[in-house]
Amino acid sequence: MIAPHVPRSGFLFSGSVADNIRFGRPEATRAEIEAAASAVGAEPVIGALLHGMGYGCSWTAGCRRFGSGPIRGTCRCEYQENRHAHSKETSMDSAARPNARRHLAIAAAVVVAALTTAPVAAAMPPMQAPAPRPAHPSTTAIPTSASPRTDTRPRTPLPGFVLDKGRFTAFDAPGAVMQTGPAAINNLGRIAGNYVDADAAYHGFLRDRRGGFTTVDMPGALATQPSDINDLDQIVGTYSTTARQTQAPDAKPRGFLLDRGRFISIDVPGAVQTRANGINNRRQVVGEYLDPTGNFHGFLWDKGAFTTVDVPGAAATSPLNINDRGQIIGGYINDLTEQPLTLHGFQLDKGRVTTFDAPPGPLTLILGNNNRGQVVGVSATGGVTGGGPVPTVRGFLLRKGIKGPITPIAFPGAPSTLPNGINDLGQIVGGYENPDIPPNPQATGMPPSAMPAAVATA
Repeated sequence: MIAPHVPRSGFLFSGSVADNIRFGRPEATRAEIEAAASAVGAEPVIGALLHGMGYGCSWTAGCRRFGSGPIRGTCRCEYQENRHAHSKETSMDSAARPNARRHLAIAAAVVVAALTTAPVAAAMPPMQAPAPRPAHPSTTAIPTSASPRTDTRPRTPLPGFVLDKGRFTAFDAPGAVMQTGPAAINNLGRIAGNYVDADAAYHGFLRDRRGGFTTVDMPGALATQPSDINDLDQIVGTYSTTARQTQAPDAKPRGFLLDRGRFISIDVPGAVQTRANGINNRRQVVGEYLDPTGNFHGFLWDKGAFTTVDVPGAAATSPLNINDRGQIIGGYINDLTEQPLTLHGFQLDKGRVTTFDAPPGPLTLILGNNNRGQVVGVSATGGVTGGGPVPTVRGFLLRKGIKGPITPIAFPGAPSTLPNGINDLGQIVGGYENPDIPPNPQATGMPPSAMPAAVATA
C-alpha cells in the first residue's frame, strides 16, 4: 500500500526504539539490537532521535502510531526495562533482503517525521497509465473454511470495532491473540478482515451481522489477509505461502479474489510481489505491486487486464480501495529519500488526481471510500520535537468527499483509532488501541512477531 506497503490494520505499542526491535527476540542483547539496526540501514534515523535507541527509558506516552516505527513520547529516564514491542520481521530478520533494509529505514523516517506540514488539497494533471496487459489468474476451486462462531468480548491489545449511527461496538475474532483487524464492511453488514493467532500467523475472517465468524484462509497459505469485501460477498486480499505474515521479508505476497468459495490468484505479470487491496461491485480490483527494479506501483485489475496506476511524479503509489463510481483512493510518497518522510492521500477520479493532507500532516492515509464518495482515513497529529505534543493516530471521516470538512473518529478512551472501511449506510469498521489492556505481549502470553508494520519490508 504505501512504499512499500501500508496494511489497513496495524498499530504500534508505546515503547522505545530498542523495545520495538527487541520484539522479535525478547532476549536480544544491546549489541544484537544495534547490529539489526545497522543491517537495515536505520542507524542514521535512530541516531537523530533525542534518546536514540531509548535504552533504559520509561516512556509516559507516545509510540501510538499504527504501524511501522516508534514515535517518541515523554521519557522520564528511570532506567526501567521496557517490554513494549514491534515486529520481528521488520527488525531482526530484515537483513535477509537488500530491499528490506531500505524500507525499514523509510519506516523509521516516517514515524519520526515532524508533523508540521500544512494541509494540501490540490488537483494534479491527468494520470498517464500504460496500456493494459493481459492477466492469467490461477484458480483453486477449494471452499473457505466455514465454522461460524460468535463474537467474543474485546480481549486483545488491538480489537476491532463497528461504528454505526454514533455508537461503537468493539469485538475480537475467536482465536485472536494480538489483534483483530476489520478491513471493510459491505452494505449487507458483513465484515472482512484478519486476526493474529497464538502462533503469530494471520488468518482471514468473515463476520456476519449477528456476530458469527467464518474463517477465510487461502488453501496452502501460511498467512491470509483479506482487505475488502463487496456486496456480492467477493473478498480480496493478500496471502503468503512462505511466511506467517504477509509483511515479512520472505513472504513473497500475492493477491487473491475469493468468489463463491473459489480462490483466484491476482498476480501482476513479472512482479516480485502483488497485493490486492480493494474491490467494487463491478469486480474491479485495485492494489499495488513491486517491480523487478524495486519500485512500487499501483494497479487496476479489470476483466483480467492490469493497468498501472501511479500518481504523477510519485516515487511510490498505493491504491487502497475503489468504489462503483470508479473512484480510487489511497496514498503515495513523492520522495523516498526525504527526511522526514511525507505521506499523502489521493483520489483518482476520471483520470484526475486530487491530493489530500489532513492537518497538521505530514502523515495522511486514505483507507476507504463508499459509493457516496465519503472517505475514511487516518492522520498522525502532534509534534515529535522536544517539548512538543505527543503524536497519536487519529481517524477521520470526510462526509462530503475528498475536499469536504473533516469529522474526527475516535474510539472512547483509546489512544489511537484506525478506521479502515465505510459502506453506503455510513457504517465504519476499523481497529483501536485497547486502553484497558497494557500493550505488553509477554504479560499477556503473546508470542513475538504478531504486530504488522505499516511500512513493511518488501
